[in-house]
Amino acid sequence: MMDAPRHNAQPQDEPLVMGPASTAMILTMAYFSLFNHPLREDELLRYCHFFAISPAAFRDTLGALLDQGILVKSGALFHLRGDDALPAIRGEREARAATWRVRVARSASVLARLPFLRGLFLSGSLSKGTQDERGDIDFLLVTAGNRLWTTRFFASLLLKSIPESGRRNFCMNYFLPEDRLGIPDRTLFSATEVACLKPLWNTPGSAAFFKQNSWFRAFYPNLEPAAPPEAPHRPPFLQRLLEWPLSGRLGDRFEAWATQWFIHRLSHQLATLPPDRSPEDFRIGPWEYKGHTKGFHGRLRKAWHERLNSLEAAFGVQLIRWPWGRTPRPGQAPAEGFARLPVPLRIRRHQL
Repeated sequence: MMDAPRHNAQPQDEPLVMGPASTAMILTMAYFSLFNHPLREDELLRYCHFFAISPAAFRDTLGALLDQGILVKSGALFHLRGDDALPAIRGEREARAATWRVRVARSASVLARLPFLRGLFLSGSLSKGTQDERGDIDFLLVTAGNRLWTTRFFASLLLKSIPESGRRNFCMNYFLPEDRLGIPDRTLFSATEVACLKPLWNTPGSAAFFKQNSWFRAFYPNLEPAAPPEAPHRPPFLQRLLEWPLSGRLGDRFEAWATQWFIHRLSHQLATLPPDRSPEDFRIGPWEYKGHTKGFHGRLRKAWHERLNSLEAAFGVQLIRWPWGRTPRPGQAPAEGFARLPVPLRIRRHQL
C-alpha cells in the first residue's frame, strides 16, 4: 500500500508591515512620483505626509529604507526603486522653470492691476520649481469681499485682449474673496497645492490665507509655509482708478449682475465636464470660483491608490493607509477642527 503524498509547501510569509515613519516616507515618494518629481533629503523631511517625524528619526528611517532597497539615492535626489528616470526629468524641468521666471514676474505685474485684487499666489508646477514643456502659469487670486465676480469679469477681458499664444501665462483657475479664504477641499492634492503656494503680490496679506487653511498640516505636519517678504503694499494707480466707480452701490449691482451672468454661463460648461470628475475639480458660487475642467483630481486619486497597491506587491510590504482626504458635499461647510486624519492601522508581526 502506497503512503499518502507528503506536502512540504510552507505557508507564505505575511507581508512586512511598515511602521508610520517608513510608510509616511514611502507614501510621500509615491505621491510625488506621479508628477515625476523625486525629492532632495530636506524636501523629503519637510514634505513627509501624515506623520510628524523628528530629524533624528527621519535619518534613521531613511537609512533603513535605503538599506532595504526601497529608496534609491541618485546624486542629491531620492526616488523609489524602479524610478531611475525621474532625476533626469526633474533636472530638465527645473532648468525650464528657471527660464520662466521673467514670464511669471511680468504676468504677476499685469494681474496686480485687476480691480479689487487683494492677493496673488503662484500655484501648480512652477510653485514647486519645475515646469513641463507644455506647462502654463497657474495663479490663485484673492479678491475683495463681494467683488469676486467683478474681478473675474476684468480677468476675462484681460484674456480676450492678449493673443491666444500668450494666454498660458495667465491660467487663473481659482478665485477666493478675502473674507472667505478657507478652501473646502480636504484632500492630499489640495493640501499639497496650499502648502506649496508662493505669494507674489500683497505678500503680507498671505498670512491670513495660510492661517485659515492650516488644515493642510494634517497632511504635511512637518511643513511650514515659506515666510513671505514683508513688502509694503500699495495698489497700482490703474487698479485704484478702476475700483473708484465700482466701490459703492453701483459696484454692488455690477457684482450681482456679474455673479448671475458667470454662474449661468459656467453652469453650461459644468454640464460638459467628464462624468468621472470629482467635487474638487470645478465649483462656482458667489464666494468661490474653481475651474479645473479636466477631471484631474479623480484620476490622480485613483493613480495614487494604484501606485500604493503596486508598491506593496513589488516590495512585499503592507503600508498604513491614511485616507486621501474628504470633501464636503455641495452646500456643506468644511469640518472645523480637522486636524488629524484617522489611520486604519493593523499591526502584525515584524513591524518596521
